[in-house]
Amino acid sequence: MIALARAEAWKALELLPSEPMAHAVLGQIAAVHDYDWQEADEQFALARASESVSLSVHDMYAGCYLSPLGRFEEALQQTERVIAQDPLNMLCRGRQVRILILAEMYERAIVESQKSLEFDERHISAHSMIALAHFFQGKLPEAREWAEEAFRRTPLNSLAAGLLAGLLKQSGETEHAKKVLTTLRGMVSLGMIVYHVVCSEIDAAIDWYEQAIEQRHPYAAEWASGGFLRPLRSSPRWAKLAGMMNLPETG
Repeated sequence: MIALARAEAWKALELLPSEPMAHAVLGQIAAVHDYDWQEADEQFALARASESVSLSVHDMYAGCYLSPLGRFEEALQQTERVIAQDPLNMLCRGRQVRILILAEMYERAIVESQKSLEFDERHISAHSMIALAHFFQGKLPEAREWAEEAFRRTPLNSLAAGLLAGLLKQSGETEHAKKVLTTLRGMVSLGMIVYHVVCSEIDAAIDWYEQAIEQRHPYAAEWASGGFLRPLRSSPRWAKLAGMMNLPETG
């Protein structure tokens, strides 16, 4: 699919060299798939140079370029611009909350997630984001409550399963945690990273993160500068992962 998207974007640019969305698609691929940040910067600059830039370009720029590089304030400015013009854009609202979590702005992440639920109570990630925000604030009962609700609503969601399993293991409910982990489908590495982060199992989390990078999961780059991954970045093993994504080594 990446090869097809890349080819179609270049075809669009042959017809209209200034087409913003085509440049944005190439920027997104360069960032979260190729880990070529210079190319991503150039493509997003071209995408944003047009007089007519779609909201999707701002959303992609925020999540695929600014967020991976830890430029969270700039990323939030981009998502706020989209939401101001399109309040019902749930994809961008979800993106905004993820960036808030990465930036350790947990109270605001909870507020914005609750707004998403007011618009759509079936929002796929809002409950998990609220649970994560509570967990990283040290509010374990609240995290457990929201994590259980997230898993009840989306039992096949990797993030929801990994988060709940981690909280269960932390509370000593090992067998229950194992049972929840057996439900993991799809992006298994995402769930397992969250599971091991919640359990403070740094080496295991790094093992799964490396797998996510190799598999080119977009969240591998998107999460790389997240505050809650500081323990991973403090590990001597992070240098290898940063190198795989061509990111600066950070602590």
